[in-house]
Amino acid sequence: MRSTFFAGAVVIAAATAASAQEVTLRAVSAFAEKTTYSRGFELFIERVNRDGKGVLQINYRTADGGAAQERRL
Repeated sequence: MRSTFFAGAVVIAAATAASAQEVTLRAVSAFAEKTTYSRGFELFIERVNRDGKGVLQINYRTADGGAAQERRL
């Protein structure tokens, strides 16, 4: 009985993991793009987007001339 329950739980967990969708986060910086203050954060976003393809992506939001723009690094 216990092993049947465990096997069923494993099958359900595998099916849930296989059907998971990519998660997209929005990142916002108060600093202008490609400056000393924002470059480390931008490198972090680039690494997460590269390594997390299909699982996690981050859209980087900046202000350009008063108009908000959203893009992936």
